[in-house]
Amino acid sequence: MAALDAMKAEPAATYPEIAQRIGFSESKVYRISDVLRKKGLVERAGSRKTGTWKVLVGHIGRAG
Repeated sequence: MAALDAMKAEPAATYPEIAQRIGFSESKVYRISDVLRKKGLVERAGSRKTGTWKVLVGHIGRAG
């Protein structure tokens, strides 16, 4: 997934930064991150602006 790859490459990236990097809207990044958290693939430590992403899995493909 492009969003997961972006989170792994830049753990301090904000939602807008990830959206710009992968070419999705911010709202789509919010939805994707929510799904990834519910599946236990990522965690967000801290706030939306100053937090970091912790990717709990390796590379799983480029599905979205």
